[in-house]
Amino acid sequence: MEKKSYFLNQKVYERFIIREIHTEESFQAAQIEKACFAPHEACSEKMIQERIYKAADLFLVAIDQNSGNMIGFINGISTDEDEFRDEFFDHAELHDPNGKNMMILGFCVLPMYQKQGIGK
Repeated sequence: MEKKSYFLNQKVYERFIIREIHTEESFQAAQIEKACFAPHEACSEKMIQERIYKAADLFLVAIDQNSGNMIGFINGISTDEDEFRDEFFDHAELHDPNGKNMMILGFCVLPMYQKQGIGK
């Protein structure tokens, strides 16, 4: 089955690039989670890897072109369900590539990059 990409082209917003995450970037994403959420709420690197494996096309990262570092991301899964449920956070296998709805699971921007329009 051919993988459908929701984000076919990189977009450049002056200093930042928004693109799909690369598998090897799971550690960076986990560090951003830890910087943005309380320890009991932050997604583990293992869970981030599972989300990348199941739904990389719904895992977009912001990269600072000056430093080359990831500075934030948004990720989610698609589903035919109409209501969000907590199981989506821990069960990447609930992702349905043909689902009609997207459930946002995480949206993080490192504190030093917040209030610069990255989340727009």
